[in-house]
Amino acid sequence: MGKTIPVPAESIRQVAIDATEEISEQREANRKNLASSIERDIGTVLTETSGKDGEFVSLSASTVSNLLAFTENFTHHADATRHYLKQYKIWK
Repeated sequence: MGKTIPVPAESIRQVAIDATEEISEQREANRKNLASSIERDIGTVLTETSGKDGEFVSLSASTVSNLLAFTENFTHHADATRHYLKQYKIWK
């Protein structure tokens, strides 16, 4: 497993929920492996953040990055998540 980073549980959970729309879009575009990857990352995030509002969770940086890349709703949750990717030098 690669680098893990702490992120606010509520923010990454909302990013994951927002990314669910991408699963069907990727499947329709015949990108089934990408759709499966997004689906797997969403499952990981929802499992790891369950009942942890107001807390931080440590997740794989690639999971966080993948979900944020497929989030179309740029809310304060996405901004908060992006902040931690930049802080830990995963994103520039």
